[in-house]
Formats: sequence, structure tokens, C-alpha cells
Amino acid sequence: MEIVGVALAIPPTIEICLKYGNELRAMCAALRNAEAEIRERVLRLDYGWVRWSQQLSSLQRIEHMMDQYHREVYAQTLETFLAKLKMVTTQLRGLVVERKPDAVVKKSGYLVNTTINYEARSVKYVLKKKSLDKAIEELEIWQRMSDHSWFLLLKMADPAIDAAIGTYGNPNGVSKTIPSVAAVRAGNQKFKDNGTMSTNPGTSGITFKPKDLAHNIITTIPFSNASLAVRKDGSRAYILNIIICPHPSKYQLVKKDTRDLVRKLQHDEPQTFGLLNCKGFVVEQIPPQPRHNTNSDEQEPDVKFTMIFRHPFHVSFVHSFGFVHKNIRPEALLSFSDGPAPTYYLVGFENFRREDGWTRQVGDDSLEHNLYRHPSRQGASPSESYIMQHDIYSLGVCLLEVGLWVSFIAYKPSLDTRQGASNDDESGYHTSTHHPGLVPIPSASLELPDEVFDDEGNNGTMFSYLETKGKDHMVTLARERLPCVMGTKYAEIVETCLTCLDKENSDFGDASEFEDEDGVRVGVRYIEKVLFQLNVLNV
Repeated sequence: MEIVGVALAIPPTIEICLKYGNELRAMCAALRNAEAEIRERVLRLDYGWVRWSQQLSSLQRIEHMMDQYHREVYAQTLETFLAKLKMVTTQLRGLVVERKPDAVVKKSGYLVNTTINYEARSVKYVLKKKSLDKAIEELEIWQRMSDHSWFLLLKMADPAIDAAIGTYGNPNGVSKTIPSVAAVRAGNQKFKDNGTMSTNPGTSGITFKPKDLAHNIITTIPFSNASLAVRKDGSRAYILNIIICPHPSKYQLVKKDTRDLVRKLQHDEPQTFGLLNCKGFVVEQIPPQPRHNTNSDEQEPDVKFTMIFRHPFHVSFVHSFGFVHKNIRPEALLSFSDGPAPTYYLVGFENFRREDGWTRQVGDDSLEHNLYRHPSRQGASPSESYIMQHDIYSLGVCLLEVGLWVSFIAYKPSLDTRQGASNDDESGYHTSTHHPGLVPIPSASLELPDEVFDDEGNNGTMFSYLETKGKDHMVTLARERLPCVMGTKYAEIVETCLTCLDKENSDFGDASEFEDEDGVRVGVRYIEKVLFQLNVLNV
């Protein structure tokens, strides 16, 4: 869906949203004493509207700060949100009886009831449950969609934004109602050398001592970048990521970036961001560890994720915090099955950096890493510096893999798993970075040409192929195999991600369009061409 214009200006659309929201809250109030199933959904809507109305009211004060393109994308999202809001209110009207309002006034050109009275109607809720649940779900999906444009606006370094949303020192500010606002805003503030934020004092206590880890039992998570630390008394569990300093001269810089990342991840809404709340970090010198034999009971890897409609949003939130992830691949996702449906979180921050920070332009020769990297980022010495679009390319490979419902990486036992043995396997691949004793190899599902392998099926020119033809091969899979599995629209979204660094790509190809100071424009384009289109498929 291409944007050809803005049907409604943002302020009038917000006014209409607030009008319907007032009606929604009045109907929710009338249904609070209804049967349990209705009451549960009413509370869900009522809580949601408190958040949405705060966001909309704050946006009224700062929407003039958007550039024209950002306004167009947000207006399109807002109009869809309004349509979903109308659907919910229509469903609720079938559950209540409207009483005559006490008075009617004119506000901003619209008739608004000053007192809207409703009473619960005697109806069989079971007949309306399915349609109401669907309307509520679609409304929440599009509200989450609007979050991304909202959070991008919070990236802008302008004191007027803090004044409008009451980030600090205002007990009634929107940041109190929506904690994620404060998290994103704080994530883009400058820090003093002593680690305190210039505009938000009292943020100490995030650095722990190595001895604090001694109270935990640490185990690796199979086929993941992360480790699991469980208190010896079983009271708490933590996810650990190791961030390695590339060179002693960069120690202070890596420590500062790590400290900033920890502060930005100290939010209270992990399910909103798809990023776990971070408790702190430990600075420790770790000697090189020898590799050990694979446990006999280690499970076979099967990288399949159901994260099509959530993983792209996780990437957007990382960028909203002002970072590039640099490690987007299946092993960077963790699944928690502690509810009716699994929840997923993005980890794997060992190579992250600030989007505008120093880049060492260093990679590695790991197949399980390079398969998800753009050709310009292949090998130990990538040819280009890392930018946000490289994360988007990696996401495209993940979406291709999930869409085809296959694993692009397979594993086999190393020919030599002796302790202290070389990391190189005779087949030409390195042993796995995260799975000692196993060697990652391309799976048959990739359908790589025979020229990549030698006569014995081992790696011949794999890394050269990834650097010169790897992206084209992924695009071919997206064009030829994906449509029959996931449909043409999904295949087009994947191809947009895979070609986002191509000059011929009309959406992302012109780098001069994304040279704004706050890095907002590339995020807006990502919302329009990837997130928005995925949301259309989702509902």
C-alpha cells in the first residue's frame, strides 16, 4: 500500500479518536459489573485507553516536530487505528443501552456529549464474544503499530519533547502512565563521565562485582547466544550475555556503551519491547576457555520460530533506543512458555554498538553468523561500516527462514572434539561459536549450488559465495519458493529487507534520504515498508 497523500490531518484525527475513546470508557464503566468474561475484556480496554489517550494527547503537543514524511506515515497508521477503535465501540454498543445525555457542546467542530450514560443490556455474551475479541485484538495490534512512530519521535534531541511529555520531574506526565516513554527517552539522553544521566540523577547501582555471580549456577542455553544463571536457592533466574572487549585500548568505550545499554534496558515493559529488563552488568577478565566434548544428551538443533509478526518489532525497538544490534539471527531469540502462548525476547547483544558510535569494522569467519550478514559485512574484515540497514537485511534472512519453515543451518559432530583442539574442522568450517564440538554447515534447504562444495561435500568456496552471490541467492528463494508458502505480499516484504542496501531499491536505496541528525527517517521508512505491511497481513 503506497502513501499517496494524507486523507486527514493528524490533529483532527486525534480529536475523533478521543471522542470515540470517551464513548468507549463510558460503555466500559457501564459493563464493570457484568459477567466475568465481559468484565475481563472491559478492564483490558479501559486500561488500554488510559495509555492510548495519554499518548494521543501528548502527540497533539509535539506532532508539529515531525517532518512531512513522518507525518504521512503516522497519519496512515492513526487512521487505521481509528477504524479499529470504531469497530470496538460498535461491538460494545450491542452490550449496552444508551441514556439521553445531560448536555451537548461543540468542541473543535465536533459534537461531544458532556455526560454519556449507558446501562448494561441483558444479552447473551457468548453470541458476541468472538466478534468482540477479534475487534479488541485488532485494535491492540494497531496501537502497538503506532507506538513505533511515537517512539521514533522521542529519539529527537529537543527539550520541547521533554516538556510536552513530562519525562522528568512531572508527576502527572505521560511517562508516569506509559513507563516505556521514559525508557525510550532516557535511552537517547547523554550521560556524564561518572555514569549519571545529566537530566535524571539517581540512576546508580547497575554495576555488580564478579563475586555476585558466584551465588548462581550458570549453564549454557542450547543453540542460543545466551546463558542461564539460576540462584542456588532457586529463587531467581537471569539471562546472561557476554560482551567481549575487542582491544584493551577500547575498554573504556565498550564499558560506557555497555553501561548506556543497561540503562536503556531498565524498563518495566519487556513484552512491549520484546527486550528483557536488564538488572546490571559485571566487568570481569575472563581467560580463554578450552572447548569441551559435546554432551551425549544434547538435543538436535531445529531452528524454527513463530515470530513473523513480533521479531521485526523487536528490531525497531533496538533502533529506537539508539543502537544497532549487529547479531540478528535465530540464536538471538529466546522463547518463554510461561503462559497460554509463548513470548519471545531478543538477546545476543555481544556485538552491539551505538548507531552513531565508533565501529571497529571487524567480523569473523563463523558460518552461523555470516549466513545472516549482508555481503558487505562478510568475514573477519567487512568492507563497510555497520548501519541500521544491515540489521534489516539480517531480519530479512530470518523472515525468509521462518516463512519457509526450515533451518538454514545444520550441525554435525566435529571430526576432532578433543579438549583444546583447533577450532577448524577438516571440512573447512569452524566449530560452532556457541556449541562446542559441533560444526555448523549449510542445510540442504538452502539449495546451494554444487560449486560451493568440493568433491567430498565439504566447504569449497562457501564464504566467497556468500560475499558475492549470497544475497542474490536469498532473493531468489524469496521470489521463487516463498510466495507459494506465505503469499506474494509476505514475499515482497522479505525481498524489501534483503535488498534494503541495493541502490536500485526504491524504498531504501538512496542513502542521502537518511542523513538526518537523529536517525529517524530510516526508522520511519522501516515502519512504512516492513512493520505496516506485516500488520496488514496480521489482521
